[in-house]
Amino acid sequence: MNSDIESLAAISAGFKRGAVRLEELRINDIKASDTESALRSFDLAFKSALKNPFDRKTVGLTRLQRVLFGVDR
Repeated sequence: MNSDIESLAAISAGFKRGAVRLEELRINDIKASDTESALRSFDLAFKSALKNPFDRKTVGLTRLQRVLFGVDR
């Protein structure tokens, strides 16, 4: 039982450290981003999606999401 609690405490500590680092990376990515280039890329991706639509049942869903949303039973 104690080893389970210690394992969970270690995992929790890892997530706390990871969250700080991920936030630092997110802020740096935002500062380094090129808005004009990003919007151009999104526009091209949107136009491509309109020309080549995906099957609505499977588009972008992971197996877990498919089960949770009831697509797969």
